[in-house]
Amino acid sequence: MAPGVLIESEAGLMADRKKPAAKKPGENTKEAAPSGAVLVMAKDLAEMFDLTSTRITQLRKDGVLIPQQTSAGLRYPLTASVRAYVRYLKDARNAPKTTSGSIEQRKNEAEADLKSAKAAIAELELKEMLGKMHRAEDVEAVTTDFVLLVRSLLMALPGRLAVDVAGAGSAAEASVIIRAEVNKLLEELSGYRYDPAEYARRVTERVGMSTQEDEDDEDED
Repeated sequence: MAPGVLIESEAGLMADRKKPAAKKPGENTKEAAPSGAVLVMAKDLAEMFDLTSTRITQLRKDGVLIPQQTSAGLRYPLTASVRAYVRYLKDARNAPKTTSGSIEQRKNEAEADLKSAKAAIAELELKEMLGKMHRAEDVEAVTTDFVLLVRSLLMALPGRLAVDVAGAGSAAEASVIIRAEVNKLLEELSGYRYDPAEYARRVTERVGMSTQEDEDDEDED
């Protein structure tokens, strides 16, 4: 093999090594700008900002996001775009809302919030009617009834034990008598169970009272 051919082959091999690998379509959406900044596609910003690609395009037209022209098309500097979008949101939040368009927007937002609140209330009321959720006031009332029951049983304990304990021949015998009576009390309390019917009764009473109040208001009108 001639030396010239060998030299030429080695030069060609070195040139091939220096050539960048061809990019497949859709791959490597991030690339480095000459300044060292990372460039991304519009769809990358849309995903990052939770926006649509159309909205990114609109922000570009409005001058909020400024892309760079590259050999692969328009690309956005990542850091600069994030800062620009954050600044845009801050300016939009702090801008005085006195125009008719802003007032209409605020009205629509208020109506949307009201609808969401009503939907949430309706959902809570439905869960209450189905017995899947209870109001704090109902839980408090039922718990109070149970506490009063325990109190009455404890208050009756001395009277139930007085005669038997007084007739006990020793402290050990008195202890057995007291322990037996306390066990009876605990067994009685152990029969307490969550009663959905009690909560349903309270809900029915409350709904009935609300309905009656609404009818009275209509009569007054």
